[in-house]
Amino acid sequence: MPSKYCKCPVELFREHQAGKLLGMRDTGIRMKGRRSTPGRYFHVAEPGTGWGGTNVSDPLDIVAGFNPKVARSGMTMLMVSTTGEHYGFYRLDEALRPIGLTNGQFSLLMSLNRPEPAGMASVATLLAMDRTTLTAALKPLERRGLVTVAKDPTDRRGRRLSLTPEGKTLLATAVPIWEQTHRDVEALLQNADKGVDPDHLRKGLLALS
Repeated sequence: MPSKYCKCPVELFREHQAGKLLGMRDTGIRMKGRRSTPGRYFHVAEPGTGWGGTNVSDPLDIVAGFNPKVARSGMTMLMVSTTGEHYGFYRLDEALRPIGLTNGQFSLLMSLNRPEPAGMASVATLLAMDRTTLTAALKPLERRGLVTVAKDPTDRRGRRLSLTPEGKTLLATAVPIWEQTHRDVEALLQNADKGVDPDHLRKGLLALS
């Protein structure tokens, strides 16, 4: 019986031979899936329309965890799909933890921050995920009373998504935290040994996509 998992591997550069040759130290990052060779992991996700042709919409979902004895606050991580179509730059911090949100949940709430309820298809396209993945991501937010999922009056098979008043309040609290975190990351790039222009980095990544 064929595996339900996508065969596309995930590679952890620090564990890869190239990372070792560059003298990269252990970061404490632990990946999901089955390790086949150093730095290469399989059985991480199912096929889909997200990152690398999988059902992954938030790349942090493939991270199994961090070794607290090695990982530290302020550590950064660049994640890029094989084709360069998707990319993300992250900083290990606990900015959103006090309000009980993950990065993916914050993005989902932001996608629903619009005047009228959104259709499932438009949200799935915006977040580069399939409907099954979106449905699963909505459930914990719906249980917390942050979003509502209602029948589409114009399509019996469709669903309309919207923020509840509680969801809007939480999002209003989260946005300044997110903005400050991004300012901190940009400052970190600019203060690096040789300095990195965040705008040039964005343009370079877009050129690869």
